Amino acid sequence: MKKDDIWRLSMELGEKFGCHQIPERSFTIFGYQFPLCARCTGILAGQALAIFTPLVKLLPKSKRISLAAIVPTAVDGFTQYMNLQKSNNHRRFATGLIAGFGMVAFCKCILTRKDK
Repeated sequence: MKKDDIWRLSMELGEKFGCHQIPERSFTIFGYQFPLCARCTGILAGQALAIFTPLVKLLPKSKRISLAAIVPTAVDGFTQYMNLQKSNNHRRFATGLIAGFGMVAFCKCILTRKDK
């Protein structure tokens, strides 16, 4: 399988995940656009880090705190959408990373039925 074929398949997969894949809002690797935008990449990375590392023990045990971790991403996306500020890929990735942790923490709260 050629690099272009792998890239095309990964772009199709990213689209199926619901990512808009806008080129200027995506990172590039070796001249290829990453299959997820910076924000979706951050969210996925945050979820993976929260699940697959010992950090899962450090996740908040409160639904409110977990949901609060998602707020920076929502604020960044909303203010960008309303043309109140211009975001950049590093901010999108960072807020997405925090949101990914928050999403996993929220799911952990629900599954363990603990909320303080």
